[in-house]
Amino acid sequence: MKCIFFFLFLITLNASAQPTIEYNKSAERKLDLGDYQGAIDDYNIFIKKNSSNIKAILYRGDAKYGLGDYLGAMQDYNKVITLDYKNARALSSKASTKESLRDYRGALLDYDVAVKLDPTETDYLINRGGIKVTLKDYDGAFKDYNHALELRPKYDFVYLKLSELKSEIKDYNGAIGYCNKAISINPKNADALWKRGNIKDNIGDPKGAMKDYNESLKLKPNAYLFFIEA
Repeated sequence: MKCIFFFLFLITLNASAQPTIEYNKSAERKLDLGDYQGAIDDYNIFIKKNSSNIKAILYRGDAKYGLGDYLGAMQDYNKVITLDYKNARALSSKASTKESLRDYRGALLDYDVAVKLDPTETDYLINRGGIKVTLKDYDGAFKDYNHALELRPKYDFVYLKLSELKSEIKDYNGAIGYCNKAISINPKNADALWKRGNIKDNIGDPKGAMKDYNESLKLKPNAYLFFIEA
């Protein structure tokens, strides 16, 4: 009789837990689709009964970030860090949130910790490099971007960031060179083509600029209409 009772108890427990799990799955689907509020609503239900689920709290923070609720996102990322102080992803997301709030020094500190915890994650290095550019630490940014290339030599996006850095310090030939490198790795990199066209435009090569603009627009027809109309 005790065995039957225990078996029935397990069935009841599993049945009550199942709907909660479904909310978590539903939240993940909504997050992927960009339905941030719907994701938050489902995560709230799931987290209410699973208050230590790091992944759900982290993703709810991402959903809040997607809605522009940076303070709410920060609260979730901080909660994850409280539960797991070595969670580099949460620290990186917290840094991105601080960047959105223009707390660049704070963002840099969080990226420093994220990179220390996971030194092989190129995105952390690239994002930290971007913060350093904002803070005009160009040498530091250059080191981060080059370190990212050591880890992923064929990552065309890093060359685009290096081009932006060279443009920032008005080394336009260097900027074009990095765009060329990005395009040689990925000939369909519309952003690199547009960036190179923009640099050529600024240094007095309108024909070269127009050629790059046109090639870029073939790849991403609607991406730069704002700039054309402006």
